[in-house]
Amino acid sequence: MKARFPRRLSLIALILTNIAILGNVNNWPIFGSSGILSLFFFIPSILVTAELASTWHQEGGLYMWVKKAFGHRAAFTAAWLIWLQAMFWFPLPLVILASSSALLFHSSWGNHTFYQLIFVLVLLWITTFVFFQGIRVHSRINAFGALFGILLMGVLTITFGIIWILKGYPLAFTFSFDGFMRDIGNVKNWSILSGIMTTVVGIEMSAFHAPSVKNPQKNYPRAAFISSPISYTLAFFGTLAILSVVGQSSISLFQNDVDVLQIFFNSFPIPGLFPFALVLFIIGLYVEMNAWYAAPIKGILAIANHGDLPPVFRHTNSRGMPTTLMILQALIVSVLSILYILFPNVNYIYWIFIAFVIMLYLIVYLIIFAAVIKLRYSNPHVNRPYQIPGGKIGIWLIAGLGFTTSLAIFILSFLLPEYVLNFSSLIYFPWFVLGLSLFCLLPQFILLFKKASWKSELVEEIETQVTFQACKLRQESGGL
Repeated sequence: MKARFPRRLSLIALILTNIAILGNVNNWPIFGSSGILSLFFFIPSILVTAELASTWHQEGGLYMWVKKAFGHRAAFTAAWLIWLQAMFWFPLPLVILASSSALLFHSSWGNHTFYQLIFVLVLLWITTFVFFQGIRVHSRINAFGALFGILLMGVLTITFGIIWILKGYPLAFTFSFDGFMRDIGNVKNWSILSGIMTTVVGIEMSAFHAPSVKNPQKNYPRAAFISSPISYTLAFFGTLAILSVVGQSSISLFQNDVDVLQIFFNSFPIPGLFPFALVLFIIGLYVEMNAWYAAPIKGILAIANHGDLPPVFRHTNSRGMPTTLMILQALIVSVLSILYILFPNVNYIYWIFIAFVIMLYLIVYLIIFAAVIKLRYSNPHVNRPYQIPGGKIGIWLIAGLGFTTSLAIFILSFLLPEYVLNFSSLIYFPWFVLGLSLFCLLPQFILLFKKASWKSELVEEIETQVTFQACKLRQESGGL
């Protein structure tokens, strides 16, 4: 069935969607000095995504970028890994939402396994069925959550940090250039950076909704260049506000983020301040998960449409939502959430879990940074509404910085559990390598059973139109 796409997403909707993806408050307490280091990744990812998304904005987002550069096998692997890491990550915010919501009603519920299971599964399946209503409902949820759960929460936190300073209360955090340079050179901070990468990754997520974006050639770069500074500014000054009151030494890597926020807001003698902030935190965390929940699966839909998966996986409803894939995703996340909740010592495995998820994501970014360089050489005459300045030198500098930073964090991620859990890397290193290898090779195994009948006629038509438009652009630019 040929799905009809709903009303186009405006520039404002795209900006708020990006803020919903990037503006997660839950990592602010541990952002610290390592957050500055993330700029070496964050800035290149914004510029590269702006060029790729404004130029190749067909359905599938990064799937199309990588396919243009390296072919459908590499594209399958990239879209597959980004979907896989998202599914492994979803149980984390769901469990945090369960324990945080319990504080509003009965704090002891948050430690009850039965409550967590019911809350997580009910919220997960409600979110899934809400997505069946289409991108308009999805964007409205993102807009509401971004405005209140992220922007208002950020302003509230920063405001009370300023009040703390103006009132002359003792600062729990002081900045010194020498201390900052020591943090920059500390390998441990670079390793811990992999644990907070979820704060700065995801700008490419909105590109998965390309068919529903109004004027993507102009709006993708605009949205990226507006939403990214807002998100990073909130995270930076929000972190400074929290550290000024609570202090870095008082924040444990294993501590619930809500516990830190409770200490922060309860430091001010205002009744009801923390419960109000807690509601905003819950809204912000949910909208972050909501923004991620429907994006990577569009990459899997593109894989199915291009004939690399059986036709059953490309079924969509009248609103263009991949119902079969979304039900499958909800089933997998349900199983992972149940295992996550029932597994003992969950706080102890959290950072091993996060390190593995970020490794999967960084593999995708390594491919993306390489793809943008490759496309400058293989498709030089394609019209790029936004292009990283500096020609080939500029693209090598920006994408090269992003690639190098991603590779460094990927390698150092193997050391993360050693630093925060005091485990020898020899214990889990082979398992990390085995797991990453299996997940990367699985798409190639699936392709062994590929059939010609799997390809969608609709996608063949789209590819023909895209090829025609590309040839036309080359002719107009004198490329032929």
